[in-house]
Amino acid sequence: MKSPFLFIQKSFSAKLSFYILGVVGFVFILSLLLFYRYTYRKIEQDVHQDANQMLKITNLSIEKVLGEVERVPENLKSFVTDEIISEKTLYDLTRDVVRDNENIYGCAIAFEPYYFDDLYYYSPYSCRSKDSSIISSQLGTTNYDYFHMDWYQIPKLLHQNYWSEPYFDEGGGQEIMTTYSVPMNDSSGKFIGIFTADISLGWLNDLVNHMKLYDSTYTFVIGRGGTYIVYPDKERVLNESVFSIAKLADDTMFQKIGQRMVDGENGFEVFNNNGKQSFVFFAPIPHTEWSIGIICSKEEIFAELYETNKILILVGVVGLLLILFFSLRIIKNLTDPLRDFSEAAQKIAKEIKKEIKKENDKDFYKKTEQEIEAEIEAEIEKAIDEELSNEEISNSLLKVSFPKITSKDEMLVLSKSFRIMYKELIEFIITLPKTKRIESELQIARGIQMGMVPKIFPPYPDRNDVDLFATLTPAKEVGGDLYDFFINNDKLYFCIGDVSGKGVPASLLMSVTLSLFRSITHFQSSPEIINFQLNNAVSDNNDSNMFVTFFTGILDLKTGILLYSNAGHNPPVLIFPDRKVEFLKVTPNIPFGVLGDFDFSLHQIQIEPNTHLYFYTDGVTEAENNVSELFGEQRLIEALQTTTTNNPEQIIKIVLNSVHQFVDGNEPSDDMTMMSIVYRRK
Repeated sequence: MKSPFLFIQKSFSAKLSFYILGVVGFVFILSLLLFYRYTYRKIEQDVHQDANQMLKITNLSIEKVLGEVERVPENLKSFVTDEIISEKTLYDLTRDVVRDNENIYGCAIAFEPYYFDDLYYYSPYSCRSKDSSIISSQLGTTNYDYFHMDWYQIPKLLHQNYWSEPYFDEGGGQEIMTTYSVPMNDSSGKFIGIFTADISLGWLNDLVNHMKLYDSTYTFVIGRGGTYIVYPDKERVLNESVFSIAKLADDTMFQKIGQRMVDGENGFEVFNNNGKQSFVFFAPIPHTEWSIGIICSKEEIFAELYETNKILILVGVVGLLLILFFSLRIIKNLTDPLRDFSEAAQKIAKEIKKEIKKENDKDFYKKTEQEIEAEIEAEIEKAIDEELSNEEISNSLLKVSFPKITSKDEMLVLSKSFRIMYKELIEFIITLPKTKRIESELQIARGIQMGMVPKIFPPYPDRNDVDLFATLTPAKEVGGDLYDFFINNDKLYFCIGDVSGKGVPASLLMSVTLSLFRSITHFQSSPEIINFQLNNAVSDNNDSNMFVTFFTGILDLKTGILLYSNAGHNPPVLIFPDRKVEFLKVTPNIPFGVLGDFDFSLHQIQIEPNTHLYFYTDGVTEAENNVSELFGEQRLIEALQTTTTNNPEQIIKIVLNSVHQFVDGNEPSDDMTMMSIVYRRK
């Protein structure tokens, strides 16, 4: 029996096949290792990015809620300290705070001993009950000595606003909560008490529980001292800390993680979590000294990579065997003609030798066989050198060495095509990371921007005197349109506006204008004064020369009187109960940011019950079709005249459908915002 090694040594096709198999096997193993390493790092980077992004978005949501809560006692404390108010007013004030702010669970106004009506304890308190009603009580008693509680004592000693550590408010709100305390001083600067706003930690628990990167991912929040505020095992909440758990498990790494979180650091660590290697990502929560963490199992993160590698190894082994089999067959078939050519060449060489011998015999000169073979080889070498010297060789592209193509067939065409493809690929690779980063940041910015405008409809389901709906559609990822509304003392405050330009600059000015509107309307109740102060704020340091068209309105829901002031914005449309449609008479005035200290006009009309107020930005009337024709005000009036519904959402949908039919798929060139208000007197 012949040895297979002897067959390999004597068979050219077998040698070549095993050489190919060895090279392919080496390349496969090397590629598998490189793929594993690259994919491992890429997955790790993606997890870091996704976790940090999730932490950032969650912190923005928490910061938004905490910021809104902080403004309430800060803005209202002067109402208590600057006026002598009755007991009923104090209770009404705490009830109004809870009723008008969905994020506030409870509100207390706690006074110093004997400050109010010679009472040692006096603290009107209102909070939400389990059935969502608001209950009020006198908080201070001998069993509830609020003078020695953190939410009262610490801000009093520090003389500054303070977020308390979460606690179970037994005897008060009967809920796990955290309290924001604002010290109150009288006109002489003497401390008289604390104005508080409570937040139930249920909203925080619901928020962080939605943070799921993987099925086994869980999130936790710790307080200043490492105590668990939010944790999947509710038995640990307010009862255990990261340090007590680390000590119990004798885990120094988890203790280090807890210390970094308590110190307010932002980062990640790898640790042994109950026998499983896991990643923990953590970041501080703004406005507080708390920290939030996300724990992901390493096994689950790289599960797909492990499974993929198993499949690749199996496929690789089967592929190598198939390569060996087919390479033996194919190379043998390919080398058979080569063998024929070799035999033919030998025959030709023999015939050449015979002819040379004949010539030598004629010249009576006999050459040796070695001399004849040397002459033949010299002729062949000469022919090869002449062929190569006449061939044009291409230069390298982008400092990358390409193989020299000596033929003029498809290989030369392929070489040129590859050079073009390589150049385009380099340009694509250079620009791809920047493009992906910009798209990611714009998506975040869009989420933040859309989160600033009200988007829960109907906004006041318990009221039967008004109904409202609004929509905002940016032309790009972010835009400059805005709208807002809220009810205070049975008056509907609302606005709609459009910032010049589009994109990120417009969105920034939109955010500033919207924040200013919310701040100013807490102190002003006349539209022309609101517009006056907004215009001055936008005009200051307006180096970019951008401007904002704006419409401000205040509708008294008891009387139906509408006060409004316009700043260069499109005139709203009135739809009367008899379905008559007309534009509201307005004085245009100038947009914000053009000229400071401008006196805006004030208008007043009486609104009948079941009257619709329709507001829009110029993205509606200036929508273009494929032939650059504008939608226009006349088509808007015609669309509104077809409405027979009293539903504000349906009114906007009718207009939106008309615009879409008109533009017929043409890409919008401007942001499009609409708001519809239906007044229904009680």
